[in-house]
Parts: sequence; structure tokens; C-alpha cells
Amino acid sequence: MTRRRFVFFLCLLIFAQSFSIWGDEAKQEYEDVPPFPKGHPPLEKGAGGFGGFTDVNHVDLVILHINDAHGRLLPFDTQDQKSIGGIARLATLIKKIRNENAGRVLVLHAGDIFSRGDTLTVYYGGEVDLAAMNAMDFDAFTPGNGEFYFGIENLRQQMALVRFPTLLANVVYRKDEKMVFQPYIIKDVAGIKVAILGLGFIRKEHPSAWPLILQDPIVVAKKYVPLLRKQADIVIALTHIGLEQDKKLAAEVPQIDIIIGGVVHEVTTERSEHSHNQLDTPLRIPKPDGKGEVIVAQAGDYGRFLGRLDIRLQKNENSQYHITKVVSQLLPIDSRIKEYMEINKLLKRYSEPLEEVLCTSEVTLTNPASGDNPMGNLVVEALRSETDADVALLDRSAVQSGIEPGDITVADVFRIHPWRNRVLKLTLTGAQLQQILTKHDIFTAGCSFQKVEGGIKDLNIGNSPADSKKPYEVVAGEYLVGLVPDLREIPFNETGYRVDTILQNYLRRMDVIK
Repeated sequence: MTRRRFVFFLCLLIFAQSFSIWGDEAKQEYEDVPPFPKGHPPLEKGAGGFGGFTDVNHVDLVILHINDAHGRLLPFDTQDQKSIGGIARLATLIKKIRNENAGRVLVLHAGDIFSRGDTLTVYYGGEVDLAAMNAMDFDAFTPGNGEFYFGIENLRQQMALVRFPTLLANVVYRKDEKMVFQPYIIKDVAGIKVAILGLGFIRKEHPSAWPLILQDPIVVAKKYVPLLRKQADIVIALTHIGLEQDKKLAAEVPQIDIIIGGVVHEVTTERSEHSHNQLDTPLRIPKPDGKGEVIVAQAGDYGRFLGRLDIRLQKNENSQYHITKVVSQLLPIDSRIKEYMEINKLLKRYSEPLEEVLCTSEVTLTNPASGDNPMGNLVVEALRSETDADVALLDRSAVQSGIEPGDITVADVFRIHPWRNRVLKLTLTGAQLQQILTKHDIFTAGCSFQKVEGGIKDLNIGNSPADSKKPYEVVAGEYLVGLVPDLREIPFNETGYRVDTILQNYLRRMDVIK
């Protein structure tokens, strides 16, 4: 057993002991917190749970949901210095709501846990995030496109360690079209059969997705939902396909009762700000027959909110349940919620390897969005140097942070490059390199050139003019290879390295950055 897996299972054992008393502790930790934030629209009377079961013909359920955490495990400050987020706070809030609604709560995650975020997330490939989710007893999870960026094998290994199911009905393996994960579950909650169908998205151009096939989520839903409708009282689609697709899903597959969604972003080789949909109130898409609505809910990003849906199901004369009432909230995760200390202890234990000092810097290396980039230059030179390639290429989005004078730790490496991108080896001619560098503003090492209007000139490889017909050994980050058509069509080999592992080795050998 590896050290990492030993730590993971040790943490689960500790959680199993500590969470048996979590209920009372969570009540105590939250007792000074207002039940709902000031300024939030008040619930209808009784909506904070509807008071539970009121007669034999109806059942009240609570659905808690989160999406697009993007690796944010720790609290962070807003521009006005308010502390928000934090998975230890989320844990306290979820447990409090479970205590108040025993046996009637579903906790769902609509994807994008791994991509970017805190250094703990990236270093361990999402393991820490899933350990915390395991401890909180999530009921189901649909992976977002971000989960695949660390590689399908990493994702499958991580998900094999958790108790909750991973649902994904519309992604299959290219080689045999077998399912990557199970498509749905049917779960009994307070006597109600709840079907949960997972629908997701992958970046087909990203190398991590090349072994996979993305199927149309609407087509797949039309296949599964009628079958689920026959077996379940309500059908929930747990999706990571974006709000517009969620609305289309609701319109075209109206047998679905509730859609809990996550976000899909635009893709680019440049830096971009990600926009997430925070639905303060759910969308209500009328069903074609005029009988009821499909509810669409999303909870924003970075763990700033926990979404809550209180739903009432009424039994009709045919003993079938239908939703008669839905009340929603976005519950802020902020400093009014005390952090659950056992999860903080877990984070601390996992943090120790990231505190290792790799070298010291005597200078500041900045990371501007355009123009010369000292930090990017160092990273791409590390790729070339550590692989002995003629040329190294890296997209500008691969570098997300610079460094200041002082000690440079392992954690700093994952602030600089929060992606775990593989480094791939290709063979390119001088003419092919000329074409790529003309079209794309990227980091380079091992070559020099002058930029002119409409292209480049005076391309040199090493100390010699580039030979248009000569083959050169080139290494590149996998994200760049996936995005640039001129690279994507060229066969590549694995180097066995990732950008972050190369950068760690390079910095250890530097000792001092001057």
C-alpha cells in the first residue's frame, strides 16, 4: 500500500470515529449563526423543511447541492475582505441540516471539484477533496469536465476510494463504448424512490478526453428517463452540461422533475475569467402538458454557497407522488459558520509535503497576461532542460502565478501551474515550428525569433538558423497539444513527466534563483 493510500484510509478511520459525535458538535458550532442570511428573501412559512411529515399522503424532502468548487478547500477573502467558502464550514452546515431533517436529505455535487483551486487539490489529484466529501456522506456526484483534466485513470482511481456513487450516462470509452461510470442510481429517501441520472461534459480537444466519446446528453436522457420514470417517484438529473443545455434538457425531457446543474466554460489558449451561473432562485420550465414544471437549480462557484431545495411530494388517488411545492435558498458559506475541526485536521495532515522548500529566490518573477513573462520563461525552460529537447512549447494559461523573493515551496509550484498537465514529446520540422509560432502567442524555450506584423522572422533553434526540413525534438504541455490543430494532428510520445514534477526537479537543482 502506498503512503498516500495509507494516509487516505487512516483519515477515513478517524472520520468514522469522530463523525459519530458530529451531530451534537455541529449543533453547538452553529448555534450562534442566524438560520438565514440577512437580506435573503424569507421562506414561506414552514419552508425551512416544511415541518417534516404532516400526513400519510405527503412527504417533505431536502436536496442540498453544490457545483464548481474548483478545488477550493480553504476559506478565501472577497475584495471587501469578507471570508467566504471553506469545506470545513460546508461540512458543519450540511450536518446541521441533516440533523434537523433526519432521513429526508439528499446531498449532491454537480461537478468540477478537481480543476485548479487550492494547492492541496492539485498536488493530490483531488484525493483530499473526495476524502472530505466521503466524510460528509454525499449521496451522488456527477464529474465535470475539470475532473478529467488530471487524466481518466486518476479520476477512476480516486473515485474507487469513495462510498458515494459517481454518475455519468453520456461518456463512454472509445475503444469499446463501455460506460466509464454508472449512469444512474435509484435511492430510497424517506420512503420515496428517487432516481438520479448523471449527465456530463468533456473537452473533446483535451488529450485526457481522447480515449473517450461524449454522447449528446439530451439524446441519452431521452433513453434513460422513461425507464427511470417507471421505477421511481421522482427523477433528478445531476448535470454538468451548462445552463443553456439544462434548459434544453428540461424542455425536451419533461419527465424529469428537477435538474441540479453545473457549468461549462469557453475554452481558450489565453487566460480567461470563468463565468458561473448562480441561480438565486431556480428556473421553472413549464411542462408541455401544463401539469407542473421542471425545476433547474445551480449554486454558483468556489463553494461560496450551498444550494437548498425543500420539496413537498403529494400522493394522488393512484398512489403516485407528484411535487406540489418547492422552496429554494442559496445558503452562504461564510465566517458565521464555525469550521469542523476534524476536517481541518485532515487538511493539515495532507499539507505537510507541500511545505518542503525547493529553493530560494532573490528576485521577483512576474506573470503578466501579455508580453514578456519571466515566470513563464522559467517554466518553459525547465521543460526543455529537464527533457533535453531542442524546443519546449507551453500555452500561456499553463502559468497562473509568479513568485516573490524568499523560499519557494512545493505548494508554490502548484500555484504557478495548477493543472498537472502531462509533458508530451513530438517531432516537428523547422517549417512546422515557424507556422505554429506565427499563429500562436505561447511560451518557448530553445528557440528565438523576431515578431513582425503577420508572423515571425529569423527563427533560430539553439544557436543556428532553423532548417525548414530538419526534424526537431519538441516537448509541449498536453493542453497546448490538444488546442492547437497543427500539434493535435502530430503523433506524440509520453515523456513520463508532468509540468509540475519537472518544475519541482528543476527548482531543487537551482538552489537560488537570481
